[in-house]
Amino acid sequence: MKVTFEQTVNVNPKAWAAERNIPIEDVKTDVIEYFKDHCQFQVEECMCLQAEAPELEIAKKFCSILKDWLNTKEFLAVVSFVSFVDENPGTPYCQSHEYVDGNQAMLDAFQHVMNREVDPQEMLVLDRAWKIAKDNRYFAD
Repeated sequence: MKVTFEQTVNVNPKAWAAERNIPIEDVKTDVIEYFKDHCQFQVEECMCLQAEAPELEIAKKFCSILKDWLNTKEFLAVVSFVSFVDENPGTPYCQSHEYVDGNQAMLDAFQHVMNREVDPQEMLVLDRAWKIAKDNRYFAD
């Protein structure tokens, strides 16, 4: 008989990074290593950081930048395009590109939140931030 125990561990990435004196982008790997070293089981994947990861802050800042750069009509067009993207899965497009450089807005948001330039290996962070923004209708409500 095989028994599986699951436990959720909530980690504040900023506090973890500060306490262990490591860069915030290394927190996920460090948490996994910590629990591998301190527990007698294999940690397959660490999803405990999802709720507090920087992607949400980046997404909100991205939307704030778009709101600053776009007029109301343009911003509402970006928001309404979400329905098209939802109905056409895999559409890697943000309507903001019709009006401004949405990539630059995302890079600016990352730099504002993280206080540094984006490392090319962190493009998934930007992808997740964009998805959060889209899934929340660019925080228009």
